[in-house]
Amino acid sequence: MHLQLSEDQARELDALLETTLGDLSYEIAASDNPRFRTALSERRRLLLGLDNHLKAVISADDEETEAPVLLMEELAHPGG
Repeated sequence: MHLQLSEDQARELDALLETTLGDLSYEIAASDNPRFRTALSERRRLLLGLDNHLKAVISADDEETEAPVLLMEELAHPGG
């Protein structure tokens, strides 16, 4: 799956991810339920991968170099 965003959309998505990641960190720390904490940690891991990839794409656009393609399979299974 390929996702194409305008520069404004990419920056807005990046800001949303940053806010969500901060909220998740707080929720994970405050959770007393191990299963819920694990689920939140997994969600944070996936969103962090997406955020890092999005930042690389934005950075490449800023530098006018060839941007990496955002592949959803890479986000689901980073590094593999």
